[in-house]
Order: sequence, then C-alpha cells, then structure tokens
Amino acid sequence: GTRDILDAGRGVLVAEDDVDDFAAKACRLLQDEDLRSALSEDARAYAREWSADRFAGELAEIYEGLTAAAST
Repeated sequence: GTRDILDAGRGVLVAEDDVDDFAAKACRLLQDEDLRSALSEDARAYAREWSADRFAGELAEIYEGLTAAAST
C-alpha cells in the first residue's frame, strides 16, 4: 500500500528495502534544507489530492455516468 501512494518525488524520498539506501536518503534530507522545503511543499499539495471532497466528487461523476448509461 504505502509504495502505491507515496510515489517517489511526490513529497517524499522512498528508500529501497536496504539499510544503506535508507541511511543515505535520511542523511540527504538532514543536510539539504532546500530539498526538505521542496518535498514538504509538494507533500502538502499531494495530500490535498487525496481529500475526501475530491474523491466524493469523482465517485459522484462515476455514479452519474453509470445512471446516464443505464437510462439510454
């Protein structure tokens, strides 16, 4: 689940299943303030894409499409 949601580059650095890669990414974040800031901003934007309002709207569109198709 997590890797399906947290695409690399969408507000996060995704480490491989490897201690060295995880440590390298953690050190990179600790040392690069600009990267932390950019990832933080992108993470907030990405999180807004997962809002209940957005998904409710998409679900309503699906239902509208299904009812329109059923009535033809």
